Amino acid sequence: MALRKVFFLSFLLFTTCGMVFAASLESRHFDVTLEGGVEKSDVLRKIRLKMFRHLSAMSMDDSGGVEEMLKDTLDEIYMEVQDTLDIRLESLRVKLIIVPDMAAISDVIESYYGRTTRTPSFYIFERNTLYIAESELNAGMLAHEIAHALISNYFPVPPPTKIQEILSGYAEYSVKKNS
Repeated sequence: MALRKVFFLSFLLFTTCGMVFAASLESRHFDVTLEGGVEKSDVLRKIRLKMFRHLSAMSMDDSGGVEEMLKDTLDEIYMEVQDTLDIRLESLRVKLIIVPDMAAISDVIESYYGRTTRTPSFYIFERNTLYIAESELNAGMLAHEIAHALISNYFPVPPPTKIQEILSGYAEYSVKKNS
């Protein structure tokens, strides 16, 4: 009986802590984790495209509505990048981890590469994962990183870094025009 109580309390503590520090959602193309108290509504406000502005009539306090709008907006940006680059990967699913700030991004980079850098976002092909600092987030930045994911997964041998940056920059520019 005591073992059950310990297990139950451990489970309760684990799930409660998880809810405080990370939220997750799934869209057609993304498995999203929001870490460190990042709010869905804040992410949505930063990446919403002009074509979705009319949806602001819905209450941003309605977490169900916000979550659906966020999923739709993420997938819309993904499809816009596909169209811009003429790279069609309809079945690709990408992990998207949004952390609170640049310090958290720096910690992630240091844990993977043993060095620090001042970048607000990056993509790791081997993990098929995008990392973005919510403090710097915008639709163009997200499009840039999505482009890296598409390019890396489309070509059997990925193009050189400079070419990837040019294509990703073009996708970023294209989406920024609509945001």
